[in-house]
Amino acid sequence: EKLDRLAYTYGQVLSAGRPYGDDLRQFANTGIPLRESLAKVKGVNPAQVPGLVERGEVDSRDVVRVFKAMTEAGGQFY
Repeated sequence: EKLDRLAYTYGQVLSAGRPYGDDLRQFANTGIPLRESLAKVKGVNPAQVPGLVERGEVDSRDVVRVFKAMTEAGGQFY
């Protein structure tokens, strides 16, 4: 069930071209620390990520980059 939700949310982000605030929560509910990972990519504090998302300063390419980093060698989900 979590994998289905994860795939659905990931697809939504790719389709929309960017994540929205609810997407951060949905990823967190499936065990994906997207906020923290995006913070590393963007060089900001995790608490700042929702604001970046709200202003459209995070796009789907950032999310793809984060997923690649989390799943490649040395990543959290390798």
